[in-house]
Amino acid sequence: MSPPRAGWTSAPPDGIPTAETALRSLSAKTIRPVYFLVGDQPWIQARLAARIRELTVPEDWRSMNAETVWADEVPEGRVADAASTPPFGSPRRFVLCRGVEAYRGGAPSGTGSSAADDADEEAPAAAPRKRRSKASKSEATPLVDYVSRPSPDTVLVLTSEKRDLKWWAGDALFEAAEAAGAVVACLPPADLRGWLAEQAAGLGAKLEPAAAEELVERAGADPLLLLRELEKLSAYVGGPGIASPHGVSASAETPRAALAAPITVEHVQALTGETAPPSVFAYLDALFVERQPARALSLLARLLEESHPLALHAMLLGQLRKLVALKGALAAGLTDWQIVGKIRLPFALVGSLKMMVGRTRPERFAALLRALAQAERELKRGREGRAVLEDLTIECCR
Repeated sequence: MSPPRAGWTSAPPDGIPTAETALRSLSAKTIRPVYFLVGDQPWIQARLAARIRELTVPEDWRSMNAETVWADEVPEGRVADAASTPPFGSPRRFVLCRGVEAYRGGAPSGTGSSAADDADEEAPAAAPRKRRSKASKSEATPLVDYVSRPSPDTVLVLTSEKRDLKWWAGDALFEAAEAAGAVVACLPPADLRGWLAEQAAGLGAKLEPAAAEELVERAGADPLLLLRELEKLSAYVGGPGIASPHGVSASAETPRAALAAPITVEHVQALTGETAPPSVFAYLDALFVERQPARALSLLARLLEESHPLALHAMLLGQLRKLVALKGALAAGLTDWQIVGKIRLPFALVGSLKMMVGRTRPERFAALLRALAQAERELKRGREGRAVLEDLTIECCR
């Protein structure tokens, strides 16, 4: 089971690019012989790996020159041997080894293939390697040796989904990959709304800022789910509506003339259901309606097992902005139904939120907005996400 995502940093250390940065800079000329993809976003890893494979091996030659293995199923030596094998009919080979953290947790190890490997039925099974957490910098393993001196005819991609950058620090394999400039941090987009706007442009559509906020609130923070919803919305307003396997981004390849009608809040409300986990709404209620810190902290702990801290922060900010807008609507004398249409709040919530907002002074809302801004800065500077959101939760319930 993956560790809670609260421990993942929102931004990688200096010198380590994010997956989005790597995707933008990838080309057949700039591709590296080794990539080490680390992060708790398997879909983002798969998207980047697919793009690397596409640039490495022509489609007609992939059956003989593209290989995918799981680290808990094959020893390190087999992976190193596969990467050392010359390509056939293609300029380069592509080898993807997923879940390399298994090599630091007891997966069987080998020193390379031999004639005995072809007679597994007759030869006894190799003894399992002693369990360990990491390999020291001085420890030589087949993969460490290969990554230190990779073949120019192969692109080897290693992925780690269950261990973060901090965990890998000091490990021999990670150090070799980092020295080669091969490490890529596969983290969720730090700015979901900006990322959505960029993806929409690549799909031939324009996403209004308010529509991006509505989409995140309704669908949650899963990038894959958000992209699928965006494809649906793009098709509805007249864009192509299909993203490429390796994602899309605004570029010169998407001329302004190709952009469809803007995707508005009304489009999102009409086509996107509220699929965010129910615990998200329970957490928001505990914060802003019930003001129960113990319950809110308990719900936060569960949410951090599934969502990135920055995504939860974005939801909190969106909810607080709605409460501020509700305060203004009440001061303007709007009716409940007018509030529903103007602020896009469920009618059943307006009554309870009116009571809470009515007894909250404007200065308190200003203080909460400042607290959210400070929390965002701390998250983006790398402070541990759980601690930041726990402090913010207590402040909101105060």
